[in-house]
Amino acid sequence: MLHPDVELVTLASTSHEGQSLETALPGFAYQSDKVCQPMNLNKMAAESDIVFLALPHGVSSALITEEVLNNCKVIDLSSDFRLKTTYGLPALYKNDIKDAALVANPGCYATAAILSLIPLVKANLIVENGIVIDGKSGVSGAGRAASLNTQFGECNESMKAYQLPVHRHTPEIEHTLSEFAKNEVFTTFAAHLVPMNRGILLTAYATLTALELPRWQFRHYAR
Repeated sequence: MLHPDVELVTLASTSHEGQSLETALPGFAYQSDKVCQPMNLNKMAAESDIVFLALPHGVSSALITEEVLNNCKVIDLSSDFRLKTTYGLPALYKNDIKDAALVANPGCYATAAILSLIPLVKANLIVENGIVIDGKSGVSGAGRAASLNTQFGECNESMKAYQLPVHRHTPEIEHTLSEFAKNEVFTTFAAHLVPMNRGILLTAYATLTALELPRWQFRHYAR
């Protein structure tokens, strides 16, 4: 919204209709005086060059039509199109993103996992079927909707794994890494909720493919 070459045309919301942007999202105070309008994707597409959709998972796929894509570019923040269309990770698909009418924004854990592993996968340095991914995220990643699991008493000074045994981002991670690997990639991914406001700490473990590992030289000094 603050970019000099970008004009915010319309804000639409099903839960904040009629509210100003700063009322719905106080963190954006003083950045726009726009008021949230009823959701009308066809109208938004006709009036805009790019539409960003931040809808619950499973909703975007029912709304985006050929008519919409003929009028504008759509960047979808849900998981609906991450395995079916242009994947919006510039580090890997920069040229594809430029020409795509529909771009799927990558998931948070998936971005961290893919960017940490892709150099090793592309260079065939690790075994593709033995990757273990340990992700830890703050509570803000769960969104704004009220939930027992994200209440202060449930998550303060506490840590827990969730969406086991298969996290929503696992297919996305495996699909993208497999495009650059010699063989199909399979991972074990566990996500954890930790008591911090935001951010992700992700650690990935893999077995090296090389039979002979580099011989490192160590010197021990003792008094």
